[in-house]
Amino acid sequence: MLDFLTSMRSITYTITLSLFGFVLAFFMLFLAFQLLKALVMSIGARAKKRARHALISFMLGESELARVADKCRNQNILIDAFATLISSIRGQKQERMKSAVNAMGLVKVLHRWLRYVFPSRRMRACYLLGLMKSRTSTKELSKTLSDFNHAVVSAAIIAFGEIRDSRTVPELVRFYNSSSFAHAWLIAAILPIFGEAIYEHIKPSLLSDELPREKKVLLLKVITSLRIGESFRDLRGLYESSSDIDMRVNTLKAIGSINDLSAVKLVFDALTDEAWEIRAVACNIVGEMSLKGAAYRLIPLLKDESYYVRRNAARALLGLGQIGIMTLVSYLEIDDQYARDAIVQTLEEHAVVDRALEDATCDDPRRRKQSRQILRTIVQKGYTRYLSNYTDSHPLVQELLSEHAHA
Repeated sequence: MLDFLTSMRSITYTITLSLFGFVLAFFMLFLAFQLLKALVMSIGARAKKRARHALISFMLGESELARVADKCRNQNILIDAFATLISSIRGQKQERMKSAVNAMGLVKVLHRWLRYVFPSRRMRACYLLGLMKSRTSTKELSKTLSDFNHAVVSAAIIAFGEIRDSRTVPELVRFYNSSSFAHAWLIAAILPIFGEAIYEHIKPSLLSDELPREKKVLLLKVITSLRIGESFRDLRGLYESSSDIDMRVNTLKAIGSINDLSAVKLVFDALTDEAWEIRAVACNIVGEMSLKGAAYRLIPLLKDESYYVRRNAARALLGLGQIGIMTLVSYLEIDDQYARDAIVQTLEEHAVVDRALEDATCDDPRRRKQSRQILRTIVQKGYTRYLSNYTDSHPLVQELLSEHAHA
């Protein structure tokens, strides 16, 4: 029994000593690794500092490019320093730095970075190539669109937008058709940069039955932002044939952006559409176009069953200028309470009374006459309690209220 206890004590001691030695060895290795890491980071920081100072000296014309190459032979550090400086400067100095990147052959290094194992390095390459606006790199960037990392693909798309080479539009549209919605949204955001010429490339996708509705809506927003006149016939066909309300709404917005007589007629017809969403959008378009002759078309919509249509009709009238404002003010006595609420809310939101009071004392006789006409009509419609708040600061209000009281 004594021998057994002695044997167990010996084994326990050996195991404890071994564990302690293992932990101590692991701690020493960890400490050595941290010291080595700190040393490498310190060396890297000093190298980056030297590279940055050398580039700043070159940028200011105090040294030649050859001196930069002598002071910093690490291309990775040099590229990072270039990226930092180029992104923070503009004008001739930025162009000087971009020329230096090409002169030192660093663009080829960036092309290699696009195939690097770490996604962060590939993203960095896309970022700097876009910053450089390197048109010679579009072929290499096109390969990056098939990258397995979504962040890298996003960086490549942004780079295409920075480079702005119209020759890349077909490639972007092809990728758009098969990409995720997030990447499609990003492509749709940069397509307007290339101008109206993109329509011939996006037209097949827009009219295709295979493209998802969400992506078609994005293309419609691109057309809306560019106001592409040649798209009207296609848009009208899409608007008339589609049964999806989102498609119809966004198609109507695109049509409304086109300053064309046929587009105006279609928008007027949309004011009486059975879908309230279409009527609401049509009101907005009339206001944005400032179609002053359309005031009478908007008046019935002040009594629409939809709150959004009533609100948009009132705002559209306000967008027509003096004739629209006078129409709103004249209908303050309308028999529909909801219509009255929409009119009053619109007048208050857009400070119509405040602007009229300012113009009532201006030097322009035309504006002065128009503003007094607005105020006098408001008083005649019985909205005296609201105007009474201005009697102390604007004597004209007191004068108009007195006239109304005597009348």
